Amino acid sequence: RENPGSTVKLITNDFKHSAVLISRYYRDRWQIEIFFKWIKQHLHVKVFYGHSENAVKSQIFTALISFVLLTLLKREANTDKSLFKVLKYFRACKFESLKAFIRKINRPPSRTSKGRRVIDYEKIYQLTERQVMAGETEFLYSTELNPVIL
Repeated sequence: RENPGSTVKLITNDFKHSAVLISRYYRDRWQIEIFFKWIKQHLHVKVFYGHSENAVKSQIFTALISFVLLTLLKREANTDKSLFKVLKYFRACKFESLKAFIRKINRPPSRTSKGRRVIDYEKIYQLTERQVMAGETEFLYSTELNPVIL
């Protein structure tokens, strides 16, 4: 991913077009690469089941149609979840009604995460220092110590 305002250097042998146009072509081609990477990873188009031109086209068109249907399903469900999440929910709910799918994909999460916990070493040190100064040191000699991270 590019950072806004960052410089990207491209090498080209196309001297007929401007740098802006070439960079636009590059971005467009990169979006196509990302799109096909997504299809290969999530719609299982890693191996072609046939070797004829017709078989390959059929498999690619089937994946493209699946992608479009997933996009329409995401729009119909009015969700901000990623297309991969929509695919996961679809696979889990494929034999249920559209209403059930929409209800499940838009259901609020049953659990929430506080994120990655950061250990506050300063707070642990201050607590330990207070305990030692107060003479509460018997916990230091226990073999069953189960430290609690604050």
